[in-house]
Amino acid sequence: GINAEYGGSGGGGMLLPLVLVLLLLQVCVGNQHYERARQLLVDQGDRHEAIGLLRQALDSNPSHADAAHWLGHSILRIGGTGYKQVQQLLARIQLSKLRDTAALDTVMLLGQTHEKLADLEQAATAYRRCATSQELKGGQREDVKRGMAMHGWVRVLLADGRPEEALEVADTGVARWPSMWQMRDVQAAALAQVGAVGRATRVLQQSCLMIRAMPPQLTLLPSTVLGSTAAWIALGNLNLNQSAEECDLDRISIQGLPGKGFEFWREQYLSKNRPAIIVGEMGPGTVWEELREAWALDKLAQSKVPVSLRRSSHVATDQEFDGQSHVRTTLSDYVNTGLSNVTASDPLYLLTQVSDLGGRFSGRANRAVAADRLFNHTRLTADLVTRQQNALFYLGGPGAGATFHAHTNAWNALLHGRRQWYLYPPHHFPGPYSVPWSEWESHQQRLRPYKCLQQPGEILYVPDQWFHGVRNLGTSVGLAVEGGSWSGLLELRVADMLSLIHISEPTRLLSISYAVFCLKKKKKKRKVIDLM
Repeated sequence: GINAEYGGSGGGGMLLPLVLVLLLLQVCVGNQHYERARQLLVDQGDRHEAIGLLRQALDSNPSHADAAHWLGHSILRIGGTGYKQVQQLLARIQLSKLRDTAALDTVMLLGQTHEKLADLEQAATAYRRCATSQELKGGQREDVKRGMAMHGWVRVLLADGRPEEALEVADTGVARWPSMWQMRDVQAAALAQVGAVGRATRVLQQSCLMIRAMPPQLTLLPSTVLGSTAAWIALGNLNLNQSAEECDLDRISIQGLPGKGFEFWREQYLSKNRPAIIVGEMGPGTVWEELREAWALDKLAQSKVPVSLRRSSHVATDQEFDGQSHVRTTLSDYVNTGLSNVTASDPLYLLTQVSDLGGRFSGRANRAVAADRLFNHTRLTADLVTRQQNALFYLGGPGAGATFHAHTNAWNALLHGRRQWYLYPPHHFPGPYSVPWSEWESHQQRLRPYKCLQQPGEILYVPDQWFHGVRNLGTSVGLAVEGGSWSGLLELRVADMLSLIHISEPTRLLSISYAVFCLKKKKKKRKVIDLM
């Protein structure tokens, strides 16, 4: 009678309701984790804690589309090695199960992920869908999101070597979003790549007027980005030197009268966003000699200062997602044991603010930065105190370094070792991002980067907004400093371009600028331009 009353032998009839209750509880727990994570993100709390909660939400309810969306969004925001993981997350999302306002954001994330992984065709498809499909809803600021998707579409077309298509899309985007400075930036870049430099100059001239009408606190970023684009166009959209030389960049020596030498440096390189190797600044009797002795490997091997190491492919984006974002150790342990791990495909690398290493390190570095003459100019947005506070110490064995990233003007002083540099001008870097050097080198590159082998005692100048990566060819130690952006760069370079257009045919601008830039090129392996 008991078995019959409860629906079968042994109470098996209770199993199905019990399973349903457990599943419902699991879904409820997953929803609680999701809501806590969303609140953290809204309150701009700990994004890592939010990522953990979103993972738990998906563990509890694998079909929770909103949790998958926000997990992908959070990982992509932080960077690191999460791009492939985000791609896998987004691939399992059914857009119909998302909140109506999240579908556009999810496809946008998919486009960003494809772009980071150098799948540019798929990235263009996703961005195009976001920009044009009315079926995707984006909630608040939907029109702005569609404009940014259009901008992303042009960006990947440029990186993929399709400037004609990029220009067609950019023209449509500017007509639709005339006040969007990002769209004018890629429009000017596309125009220059198809040879319409005169029209590109007029677009940039209009951008100057647009920026002047902005509130002052909002002008720095557009001025920096557009200024870097204008500087590259003014240089002539150069073809890369395909010779077998060890360095595609000019090596310049600033000696003799500082006024004359440094005036030339600022006018021909710094204010033109033109990369170079500077030699002769770190010789005997300079503060660099003291720093070079203090940062010799045998001295560093005695320091018990605590340091935090990262995989080389994660240095530029700062984070990982495998539970080991940083390896904690001491400087002496890293020098004595960590540098010898040359077989690792993605070696550990130390890049940290000098101030984090204590007074013995920062005191000497501050004196070197204070004596620096390369960035000692009021037109740069980073003053001396800022440069000293943000100065970076780097140390790594063979194969270590930093993968591709971009920032404001910077110089990298190499005290010990040798380093191989790779640089791409604005709107030319095709990806992929944040991958080990071996993987990047195996990726088919559409455009060969500028390459340069940096020797000890040399300083490499990386221009504003140029993508660059560096790999050690031997154990290397040095100091890196950002100088900020060159104030008024956009107006300065537009004025140059207008003057050239007025005195010559627009179609001759490329050849004229290229001739000026390559005037000092020599066929010998090591070339030095003396600015005395």
